[in-house]
Amino acid sequence: RVVLVECDELYDREGLYGADGQDHPDNAVRFGVLSRAALEYAVGLEKPPSIVHAHDWQTGLVPVLLRTRYSADPVWRRIPSLFTIHNLAYQVLLDEPTPERVSAATRLATATAAMIAGQAADMAFDDMADIDLEACLAMEADKTGALLGYSASVGAVLAGAPGGQVDALEAYGRELGLAFQAVDDVLGIWGDPAVTGKAAGNDLRERKKSMPVAIVLSGHDEASDRLRAIYDLEGDLTDADVARATAGIEAAGGRDRTVAEARLHLDAALDAVAGVGLVDSAVAELAGLARFVAERES
Repeated sequence: RVVLVECDELYDREGLYGADGQDHPDNAVRFGVLSRAALEYAVGLEKPPSIVHAHDWQTGLVPVLLRTRYSADPVWRRIPSLFTIHNLAYQVLLDEPTPERVSAATRLATATAAMIAGQAADMAFDDMADIDLEACLAMEADKTGALLGYSASVGAVLAGAPGGQVDALEAYGRELGLAFQAVDDVLGIWGDPAVTGKAAGNDLRERKKSMPVAIVLSGHDEASDRLRAIYDLEGDLTDADVARATAGIEAAGGRDRTVAEARLHLDAALDAVAGVGLVDSAVAELAGLARFVAERES
């Protein structure tokens, strides 16, 4: 079925994306409205979809809206989303295939494959009763660390930097990704909704096997049994269920150990770029970025 959004003010134009070789200046509004309208239509359907597939930047707000504005909906907060884009990066990198550009494209393919594997593992965790910290870290290293590792190092690859510096920057990005994910997992349970834009305890409502949860489940003790019993309850978790899970995870050390993991990977990221010949100002900027990621509140 094809559904059209009628709004002449936004969409009755000569060109779909722009005119005379220029983007329409209000494209952000046009496609933001399109993303919201598509979700509002879908929410009204008698049968919700099993997955939401958003394609290219014009629908980039769809996954964001699902995890923020619709995160409190008992049905829609459990529906996964998939975001795909055209291969613009490869077109740019391989337009003039120098050795550096070929290397960058190869690394991008490797990082993308790792990210997809990590996302698949994250979704597979939903059907697994027990996840330990090692499995959680491996998943998050792929899901988040791989692309941050690529992003941190691709500039050096294209500039023809020595291999040791490229590897150091990639290691920095991967460790930063793990620190980022650890902080994100803390915020997913204890974050302030007014700051994060997510409902309190949102990750627990979705029964996510995030790092604090994996730490507790790894204990194989009374605390892990209590948490597992909450996750095994039929139907949606109540506010009381979420509150019990939150308190149990914190009492069992899940929060403190996740914060410690964030600090551990922050330190590893900083160590990765120390003493490899990078200019001092660049190292200082990388350190500032890493500390911002590890100390953020949203």
